[in-house]
Amino acid sequence: MIHLLGAGSIGSLVAVNLAKGQVPVTLLLRGKEQLNKFTKLGGDISLKSHGETHVANFPAEVEPSSIENLIVCVKCHQIKEAVLKHLPLITPQTTLLVIHNGMGVEEDLLPLWPKASSRPNIVYGLTSLGSKRLPFPWVFEHTGTAPIYLSAHNTQVSNLDLVKSMVRSSSIVASKALPYGDFLTRQYEKLVVNSVINPMTAILGVSNGDLLKFDEGTQLQRLTRESCSILSEYVATHKPEYTQTIQQALDERRMYRIVQQVCKDTASNASSMLVDTENGHETEVDYINGYIVDAAKKINRTAQQNRVMVNLVKMKRAQNKRMLESGYVPTLDLEL
Repeated sequence: MIHLLGAGSIGSLVAVNLAKGQVPVTLLLRGKEQLNKFTKLGGDISLKSHGETHVANFPAEVEPSSIENLIVCVKCHQIKEAVLKHLPLITPQTTLLVIHNGMGVEEDLLPLWPKASSRPNIVYGLTSLGSKRLPFPWVFEHTGTAPIYLSAHNTQVSNLDLVKSMVRSSSIVASKALPYGDFLTRQYEKLVVNSVINPMTAILGVSNGDLLKFDEGTQLQRLTRESCSILSEYVATHKPEYTQTIQQALDERRMYRIVQQVCKDTASNASSMLVDTENGHETEVDYINGYIVDAAKKINRTAQQNRVMVNLVKMKRAQNKRMLESGYVPTLDLEL
C-alpha cells in the first residue's frame, strides 16, 4: 500500500499518475476537517494535462494503522514535522519518498533515526514540472514534460517496489531512477536556478519572465555567480567523489544561460516563493538561498548576495502577513 501526504499541486499529480498506472494510493490528509471536505466532494482529484482531463478517486485517512510506503510532497520546512507525525509507523521496512525543492532536507530527516539500522529506505525526488491548482476544489493543471527523478544515497532505488511503481506509471509524467551522483548534480543545478529566480520574483512581486526586464540581468548574473562559486567549492570539500561532474555542471556562464532560459520558458509563471510570500506564508528560502549561506560558512566564505535574498524575502513575507491581517486580499492562491 502507498500513502501520499501533501495532496497539493505536485502531490495530486503524483497520485493521479500512479492511479492511472493501476497503483492504489491512499491520501493522508492533515486533519478531520479536510478529510470530511474531501469525502463530501466524492474523493475525486481532477488533473488537466496537455488537453486531456484525468480523474481518479482516492480513499483518504488521517491516522493510518500502518505505513509500508509513504510519499511526502510538502514544502521543505514542513517535511520534518509531517514525518514526525507518523514516525511510530515508519519502520526499516518502510520506503519513504520525499519530493521537494531545495536542499537540506536530508540533514533534517536523518537525525530522526540516530541508528542507521532503524531508518526506512529514504528516497529523494526532484522535478521541474509545472502544476498548479485551478479555482475549483481538487482540480489541478499540469504543464511541461519534465520527469520526476528518483535516487538515494547508498541504496539501489530501482529495486524498491515504490520506485518500480513510480517508473511503471508514466501515462501523465515519467519517473526515472538515477545514480546518486547524477541526481545530486541535477539537484545542485536546480538549486542554483531556484536561488536566483525564486527570491527575486518574491521580492519584486513579478512573474519569472519579468525578471529579464530588470537591470539587464546584472543582479541575476551576480547571484548566479555567487551560488555557483560557493557550491562548487563546498562540493570539493564535502562531497569530493562528485566534484568533477558537479563543478562542470555549475559553470557560471552555463548556469546563467540556464537561468535566462528558464525565465523565458516559464515567463508567465509565478514562482512558489512568490505565491507563498504574497499569501504571508513561510517560504522555502532557508532551504534554497539559506542552504547556500550555510554552505559558505562551512568553507569559511560569506554568501553576501544569498544572505541579502534570505533577509529580503523574510521581510517581504512579514510585510504581506501584516497586510493580510489588516484586510489585504492577495491575487495569488496558495497551493494545498
